[in-house]
Amino acid sequence: MRLLAATLPRLAALVARLSAPNAPTWACLLVPFGFGLYALKLGQDRNWDLLNYHLYNPYALLTGRVGLDLAPAQLQSYFNPLLDVPYFLMTKYLPAPLAGFAMGLLHGAAFVLVYGIASALLVSAQQDRARQARQRLTAMLLALAGCLGPAYLSELGNTMGDNATALFVLAGFLVLVRKRDALAGPGRAGWLHAAAAGMLVGAAAGLKLTNALYAVAMCLACLFLAQHWLRRLGLAWWFGVGVLAGIAVTSGYWFAMLWETFRNPLFPQFNGVFGNPLAAPISVADTRWLPRSVSEALLFPFVMVLKAQRVGELPTRPFVWPVLYLLAGAWLVQRACRAAGAGSPRADCGRPPLAAAARALLVFLLASYLVWLGLFSIYRYCVAMELLAPLAAWILMQQLLPSKSAGRAGAMVLLVATLASMATSHTWEHASWARQAFRVTLPAAPLDAGTSVFFVGGRVPQAWMAPYFPASVRFGALSSNFPEGHGFRARLDDMLAGRGGAAYAVIPAAVNPRERMVARWNTMLAGTGMRAGTSWCSTLESIAQKVRLRARVAQGIMAGQPCTLELLPRDRRDLAAENLAEARTHAADLVRYGLTLEPGACQTYEAFIGDQPVPYQFCPLSAPNARRTAD
Repeated sequence: MRLLAATLPRLAALVARLSAPNAPTWACLLVPFGFGLYALKLGQDRNWDLLNYHLYNPYALLTGRVGLDLAPAQLQSYFNPLLDVPYFLMTKYLPAPLAGFAMGLLHGAAFVLVYGIASALLVSAQQDRARQARQRLTAMLLALAGCLGPAYLSELGNTMGDNATALFVLAGFLVLVRKRDALAGPGRAGWLHAAAAGMLVGAAAGLKLTNALYAVAMCLACLFLAQHWLRRLGLAWWFGVGVLAGIAVTSGYWFAMLWETFRNPLFPQFNGVFGNPLAAPISVADTRWLPRSVSEALLFPFVMVLKAQRVGELPTRPFVWPVLYLLAGAWLVQRACRAAGAGSPRADCGRPPLAAAARALLVFLLASYLVWLGLFSIYRYCVAMELLAPLAAWILMQQLLPSKSAGRAGAMVLLVATLASMATSHTWEHASWARQAFRVTLPAAPLDAGTSVFFVGGRVPQAWMAPYFPASVRFGALSSNFPEGHGFRARLDDMLAGRGGAAYAVIPAAVNPRERMVARWNTMLAGTGMRAGTSWCSTLESIAQKVRLRARVAQGIMAGQPCTLELLPRDRRDLAAENLAEARTHAADLVRYGLTLEPGACQTYEAFIGDQPVPYQFCPLSAPNARRTAD
């Protein structure tokens, strides 16, 4: 009881500070800064997409390699690289931790935008100052709850692009709700605001095409922002015009470049329509994650929670969606009962009417969810929706319950859902920081102007190493996820014949993390002066056994020599044998390209992502069966 009595005044003081007029300003400064610090804590980003194409693609754009290399980053070699250019330049010219902090700070701007949307919906000039302060506090907490969702947190500070492009989507919706009076009223100002919102969302779609779902959904939401149907259609029209303009700004150059190079502006996607011989006639959809039945589709918010890996490779349990699903269902039932005359006047007492902007939010989320469910069902594409989901749940709660109990119930439900999602959330891969984000030890072989290097096998991404080789080297990928067409082999043969220099394969090399950990411990022990044959060394042996260090004091050390640790027998690996087996596997893969790889000729070199070693094998290739015709 004493603890409770001491805590309550502190909690009341905190609430008072958060209700101060300048609290939103401080929150909008400190929360993004806090997310920047959290990105520092996570470490160096090393997600699969980054290592495959988020470094190579901007490098190819900035150095004019598009069309010269042969899909080194596999199918993803031809995704719009504009979004990745800032990170590529930061890793090149800034210390890696500073680049990571900058990415976290940028992603933290989502809090500012969600707060702006929430305050526009919850705070009005008709409220007294005390109520405005409470509503601003509610808006801050709802924005924070949105930023604690599993999709957003999983990508915080990394390069996958969903957090960054969500900023454009949120900014577009913020324009709609902030300028809703101009949108609903007569005059051209509303058209301009609708076009501006569309341009922001179009910019997001141009940077990452999966955001096109938000353009469709927000266009539908525009139909709920005015009273007259002609005005509604006009808003949707001008919003669509803005979307096209935004796409043109952020990806028009890329579409033009791909058209000029491959006669397919979306190459290699939709190649069934454009028919470039380099790629197979594929579409774009990845259907692995789509609902497998009507019943699963209807219950998908619950499926996402019950099956953590149903909506992506990363285990995810977004508890806010079942909450929102149930609230939306209850609200629709309530609306149906009222429309049928079953509702009593007393039932509506104390409940605010659903404003046009709030209706637009609900329509936007519903349409976004349905389009996402039908096209992707990959949860990380839900970031923009996830950020706004707590706000939508809060609004529905206000519609369902009397005002006195809606706040308490909404706060409790959202708190539990947010904490449950955080407790089960994961992040994409990270490594410990080093000053330089990426390092590659170049091979001893001469890398002259005629050299061609091929990344073999798509399971382990390797194209991130390309920027660290001489610019004269040409790159390609073989046995990758690129959908090779009937012209791929001819392009490969022409590349080898036209350049006339040596050809090499880059394949993964084995690494034993336990071995490196023991080496670190031995480095620390060397500074202690601990010697074999002393009680200190015996104590170390005892400690290693008790704490399950998975290492032991090195056997056969003479008295007086440094006391060192060694791997347990079960943790020892023959890395040379593993590398040889890896090389033999890829040698078999290369036969169909007319290329010969001699496994015994491969050399292993060091490379690092942050502080994590990722060695590679560099293997000479011969092409006795390649077609020898110059370009």
